[in-house]
Amino acid sequence: GGAYLWNKYKDRILQTNKDNPQYREQTSTSEEKAERTIRALVYAAKADGHIDSKEQAAIQRQAKQLDLGEDGRRLLNQALNEAIDPSRIADGVDSPEEALQLYTLSTASIDIDNPMEKAYIEQLAKALNIPQDVQQDIRKEIVVHAEPVA
Repeated sequence: GGAYLWNKYKDRILQTNKDNPQYREQTSTSEEKAERTIRALVYAAKADGHIDSKEQAAIQRQAKQLDLGEDGRRLLNQALNEAIDPSRIADGVDSPEEALQLYTLSTASIDIDNPMEKAYIEQLAKALNIPQDVQQDIRKEIVVHAEPVA
């Protein structure tokens, strides 16, 4: 069912953005995508005003998977010190796949348990042009697949 849902979400995003020239040409480099991923992780973690140990661990895991070099570590530190700006993440996103990945990663990396986190996720969805029904489905899927806290 995961592939079916993923394709359904992509179709909904394409439908929503059919007049958006941004999705016509995929010009982002892997470095630009990695930068947006780092910012997405850090901004989500900072959305409630601080980064807790669970959020810090998620950032470190993703940073390790991205195999950040010196530039990546510098960007990570920069993102930790800059103001949260969802439009900065969305700027340059040129495919529904990347929009979905950034939104899903951000949503999954935090517990949306306070108004600041909720507001941030809503701002990010708006910046990425994620339709409301897709946002709701993704949040439901994350809850269903979340690991129980011991």
